[in-house]
Amino acid sequence: MLKRPHWSNILLTVFVAIFLITSPPVLIRGIESIHEAKPQPTPSGTGIIVLWHIDAWEGGQNSRSAWLMHRSREYEKKHKYTYFYIRSYSPEQAKLLLDSGSPDILPDIISFSPGIITNPQSILQPLTIEAPIKRQLLNSGIKDKLYAIPWLMGGYGLMLKKTSDASYESIINNLSDYKIKGKKQEHPALTAGATQFNSPLAALVISDRTGALFGAGKDGSISAKAGKIAPSQAYINYSAQEASILAASQRDIYRSEAKDTFICPEKGAYTDMVQYFGIIKKGDNAKFDICMDFIKHILSQESQGKLSNLGLLPAIKGMTGMYMDNAAMEKLAKVYEEDFTCIGAFVDINVIAEINDAAIMYLMGDEKAKNKLAGYKQNCFS
Repeated sequence: MLKRPHWSNILLTVFVAIFLITSPPVLIRGIESIHEAKPQPTPSGTGIIVLWHIDAWEGGQNSRSAWLMHRSREYEKKHKYTYFYIRSYSPEQAKLLLDSGSPDILPDIISFSPGIITNPQSILQPLTIEAPIKRQLLNSGIKDKLYAIPWLMGGYGLMLKKTSDASYESIINNLSDYKIKGKKQEHPALTAGATQFNSPLAALVISDRTGALFGAGKDGSISAKAGKIAPSQAYINYSAQEASILAASQRDIYRSEAKDTFICPEKGAYTDMVQYFGIIKKGDNAKFDICMDFIKHILSQESQGKLSNLGLLPAIKGMTGMYMDNAAMEKLAKVYEEDFTCIGAFVDINVIAEINDAAIMYLMGDEKAKNKLAGYKQNCFS
């Protein structure tokens, strides 16, 4: 036996029928459009940008990849539908991935330093940019094409425990006077470290304009370990008074909490600590444009001024004064504003090692090393 419909169901059916008959057509079309709606196309100039950052040498303080993350968030706020995914790699990891040559695993943009990429034409896009970049840093050109754009740099000087008004050249011209003479043992005047990718010792030798350091290691003025230990170990030895002078970088300024005397070369400073951006060849014009626009954001005065959070130096000119609360860093910034040289962006890691080895032999008075360094200055530096 069939059940009769409940009176409430009958009432609901009547109500819906009346509503559909009397409702305005606009409302009906609105309800239908919910079902017919199609996804809107993504606006042009949008997407996820993958950025790899490679740390190959010691910065001043804080994380460079975190700094890039903050700058990318600033960029994202101004550019809806654009997102950055930033990954940090060691040089060894990055080289393995880059050498694989697989475009599927490579990023859209890469932050790297000399010794990482040696075949730019095969993986990087040629670039053009208008920005007040320091001319020495525009050294990534091959056959009149620029393959990388610098965005920060580091620098070198001499660090002493004692307060001193002596000039850089005065110190290296009279290095033996700075030996530590103990009751039982005499310690060398100077120590320095080096890594695969940068060498404070090489910077010391290359900035020797008078030749005073040639053969300076023979009389024990230079530590026998110089150029053969890590910069961090060299700082430990210096702190333990195993040497009175350290060939130092910005990292040592922060290690010493800016308490030690820091002296920079008056002219002819050298650096192998430069970070570049390169854009990977992928044939995606929209992403290329985003990457270029992001590089311009990083090279803006506002962003470059924030490099003080990293204890590093800007790639653009006219930024002295950003370290008014740190006298040593302000000295460094002024030295690396105009008169300096730096290694090329795509120099092979083996060449960096050869430069360090030549610097060690230069200190021992090796004429061949002297000639080698002269050749590197002509072919590898700008």
